Amino acid sequence: MRGFDSERAMTAVKVSAGPRNEGDSPMRITKALLSTAYHEAGHAVAAQHSNVSVESVTIVPSEDSKGVVKHHNPVWGLNLESGDDETIRMRCEAGIMVCFAGEIAQRRFNPRGVRRFDWEDDREQAIQLADKLESGKAVDLYLAYLRQRTKQHLEIDSVWKQVAATADALVAGNGTLSGNEFRGVFWRAVGIEPLAESGN
Repeated sequence: MRGFDSERAMTAVKVSAGPRNEGDSPMRITKALLSTAYHEAGHAVAAQHSNVSVESVTIVPSEDSKGVVKHHNPVWGLNLESGDDETIRMRCEAGIMVCFAGEIAQRRFNPRGVRRFDWEDDREQAIQLADKLESGKAVDLYLAYLRQRTKQHLEIDSVWKQVAATADALVAGNGTLSGNEFRGVFWRAVGIEPLAESGN
């Protein structure tokens, strides 16, 4: 995961690469690839529901990741050292829930397919954001609360349809969705025809 530095306008969440088998085809549709697709779809859908603009979603592997969601940084421009206020808490919570959504979606799709390296970067970033709001043992309690909120959100039928549709679109195509393509899948999954967008 790229850091949620408040001076960076863009950031990303990813599935860490972990071990790979020699000779694996990056786009051969396997349970592992589908798990990655659900992981990235979870991040992307949570971001969209948190009003965090998604720039792209991919499950094309790189040297350090199996997939990546690039999105606007929810804490960009905020002074995170200025103390807790409503805006900082709201935007940090959005970032934390985006972090958690990947592993939760992946685990719902394939409970046995989740490995620690799939989500450890996400958790580290969530901890970094939570540390801006809480301290000591309260950090773990706060993260547990937000993880449960994220899980409950993804269990909403319409939201899970958006996750599944995004994952299906990733494996059915070339493994990458632009921001516009993702939002088209996101809205059509719930029967809404999106308005045309310019750019990504």
